[in-house]
Amino acid sequence: MAEDSRPDVRKRIECLCRSRGLALDRQDLHVVAEPVLRLDAEVDRKRLREAVERTRARLLVLDPLVRIHRGDENSSQEMSALLGYLRELQRAHEVSILLVHHTSKRNHARHGQALRGSSDLHAWTDVGLYLTWHGDDLRLTPELRVASAVEPLWLRLVKDDPERTHLSIVGPPSDDGREQPVPLPQTIVRALEGSPSKARRRGELRGELRVNNARFGDALGELERLGLIVRTDDGWRLAPRRSG
Repeated sequence: MAEDSRPDVRKRIECLCRSRGLALDRQDLHVVAEPVLRLDAEVDRKRLREAVERTRARLLVLDPLVRIHRGDENSSQEMSALLGYLRELQRAHEVSILLVHHTSKRNHARHGQALRGSSDLHAWTDVGLYLTWHGDDLRLTPELRVASAVEPLWLRLVKDDPERTHLSIVGPPSDDGREQPVPLPQTIVRALEGSPSKARRRGELRGELRVNNARFGDALGELERLGLIVRTDDGWRLAPRRSG
């Protein structure tokens, strides 16, 4: 976390954990606490590689890209070398890498084409998740390399309880500015997030959401295929997060 202090990062993660009913001290999280990390320098590449191997990390978050190297973002050669190192790291240790980067203010046909700097960044990305402001809400637009992307998600910052501040899925605004209904799969996930410590029976959940049985079954199947929910003997629940 190259832009934020460790106390700020910890506070944010604590809020996220509380909002999902998770205990922070039971999560397998590690923070790179070095004051400077430069992944265009071989010594820092070696140290990061060793840290990933030592912790057996499943997800590596690098936030933001501009603070972890000294190269020219507009140079295809320099960015290709940096991204090549990250790809090698990902494949050698089977670790997912979440790279946070900024976009330019220019309009493009695809969000990935607006990434600041070399086009190598867009070409390197397997899954792009692009956040844009729309009034007080955020739109999260996915772009996938090898599959059709799902519809954008609309997010809103929930801050009525400072100890549980988090982003919540909301429905997209309509042309007249009013909020539209949330798509059914998202509604199911939100309902399960409301009781993360227990499973929900299908009949109970469908009754709460007041939805057609066939549509409900299709939505459950889609979420299960995506690995977002799992069926247990006690009912449906959110899929457990993988830890390293």
